[in-house]
Amino acid sequence: MSTFVPDAATATSYGTPLPDLTAVASHQPFHYEGSWLNGKSIEFLSGRGQDPVIGLLQRFIHAAEVKELEAAALVDGNKLTRRGQAVNALMRDSPFTFRVSALHDGRQELLQIWANDEMALVIAGSA
Repeated sequence: MSTFVPDAATATSYGTPLPDLTAVASHQPFHYEGSWLNGKSIEFLSGRGQDPVIGLLQRFIHAAEVKELEAAALVDGNKLTRRGQAVNALMRDSPFTFRVSALHDGRQELLQIWANDEMALVIAGSA
């Protein structure tokens, strides 16, 4: 039997006792498959529109982002890979998107999910 431990901060915010969930992470470790990308790389990828080609000037200006996207197999040379195009299209034309933002220790935290029948893209972290 579990004991209800109220979270004082959320209880104050919402006016009702809510459980303290800070201990959940230690009992439910997060395992992932896939690539970690920083926010600038995600912005660069999502800003590509439908054009898979990355021009020489863009490769120079966004060299760090392109390198990270290459490591994640989303870019090959001067263009988006099929996988990169699929992720780009999902962010652009997803039939389902879900976004949550919160403030934690003075930082904005973000969770955003795009999904279709074949794949899901999850972005989480400090904004």
